[in-house]
Amino acid sequence: MNLNLGDTRRIISTCLKYNLLRNQAADVLATVFWETVRTMKPAHEMDGEKDLHSKK
Repeated sequence: MNLNLGDTRRIISTCLKYNLLRNQAADVLATVFWETVRTMKPAHEMDGEKDLHSKK
């Protein structure tokens, strides 16, 4: 994995801050990698607030 991709280093330092085990940190990184379409950058969802309120 490219450690300079997106916010990878920030995610790793947060995992260290919360004393995650290596396998837990790997799971976090894999999830972020998948959910951000391999960019490791935050996603901005369209109409997220509107959708959230309509489901109540």
